[in-house]
Amino acid sequence: MNLIELKSKKGLDIPIKGEAPKTTRDIVESITQVAIVPDSFPNSLLKPVAKAGEKVKAGQIVLYDKKNEQVKFTSPVSGVVKEIRRGEKRRIIAYVIEKDGSDNHNEFKLSATQDRSEIISTLLESGLWTAIRQRPFGIVAEPEKIPDAIYITASDTAPLAPDYTYMLDSEKEAFEEGIKILKALSPKVNITVKNSDKEFFKNFDANIISVKGPHPAGNLSFILQKTNPINKTNVVWYIMPWHVVFIGRIALTGRIDFTKTVALTGPAVQNHGYYKIISGAAIDKIEPTVKDGSLRYISGDVLTGLNVGPDGFIGFYHDQVTIIKEGRYFEFMGWALPGFKKYSPSGMFFSKLLYSKKKKFDFDTNLHGGTRPFVIPHLSERYVNLDIYPSNLIKAIMINDIDQMEKLGIYEVMPEDFALMEYACISKINIQEVVNRGIETMIKES
Repeated sequence: MNLIELKSKKGLDIPIKGEAPKTTRDIVESITQVAIVPDSFPNSLLKPVAKAGEKVKAGQIVLYDKKNEQVKFTSPVSGVVKEIRRGEKRRIIAYVIEKDGSDNHNEFKLSATQDRSEIISTLLESGLWTAIRQRPFGIVAEPEKIPDAIYITASDTAPLAPDYTYMLDSEKEAFEEGIKILKALSPKVNITVKNSDKEFFKNFDANIISVKGPHPAGNLSFILQKTNPINKTNVVWYIMPWHVVFIGRIALTGRIDFTKTVALTGPAVQNHGYYKIISGAAIDKIEPTVKDGSLRYISGDVLTGLNVGPDGFIGFYHDQVTIIKEGRYFEFMGWALPGFKKYSPSGMFFSKLLYSKKKKFDFDTNLHGGTRPFVIPHLSERYVNLDIYPSNLIKAIMINDIDQMEKLGIYEVMPEDFALMEYACISKINIQEVVNRGIETMIKES
């Protein structure tokens, strides 16, 4: 086991209220419906195998990716396909399965002693291959590729991020077994952790990369620039901690088990804490929801999560739910007011003088302004901690200059790396959307 320690000085920890206390409620039995949400899987085109009304077993293939038919999606539970929600152009937005209370499930054989091809085949058939993503581009990993390394990302530094040492404390055996399977796919397995968590993760058979500093210190892009720089010719795979547990459970029990713990956070939450659920559970099962539009329900964190609404489901790659107030209001004089109760990263409000750095604020979704020309970007790009020229890259994407995008580092970045820049952008530009558009362009060109 090797230990690498990294430190980042650029970034910002947004002082938002609503951290989850370390108490866990087990609500697995109360969950009646789960869903597979295609928006969780960029650059995928999901097509149903099981139609609405069909009975399915846990671990049975119910969807596949039309762009890569090897990639399959399986039912997390035994039950009935309740609904296939569709949006524009009949695109699937949620594939809903209702539990029937039975224990019907498919059996799988998985062991670290198997051949690499056998392990990949089992992960594909069990639907757990979708847990492994690749850089560049952050898409589901291509099974035929050989990665330089596999990164287990337990270094989340986003606002109100969950505590993985707390969530995984009771899952050490499955987590260790999952690492063994990953090492059969690539001998170099790294766990990225926050500096305060490294002692917990030192007990596992993998290299440790600890990070220290404000968000986005824990983002994989920063870590890769320091340990394994990405370009158009090399590939690394990465996976979240709970998905390592899922893989370990198959090896230990021979069946899929998608139960996990998520953190319920945010200033508008009534019952903060950790909840044991089934992956893809409905948000209204962990928090009472209102449908008057006054609250925003986010699967993920406030900077990068999906706005799923009160009828939404928790995304496959999310271990956090955040609820904040909608900011549908206008302020007389707006930014010209003293701002005694407002937070500003630039310190332009009097609250900078009134409160200590430990003060937490009740944020909402108000933009406090409208979209305008992309000017004075250096005020916001200081929150990007990568060795790139952020504004130049964004402008290259806007004009679709592929050569410049490559030169300026499009292969090294993900939209999440620009989330803080978007938050602080005085032009109110959806920078993450722009970066995502650039990544989609490069996928089509590659």
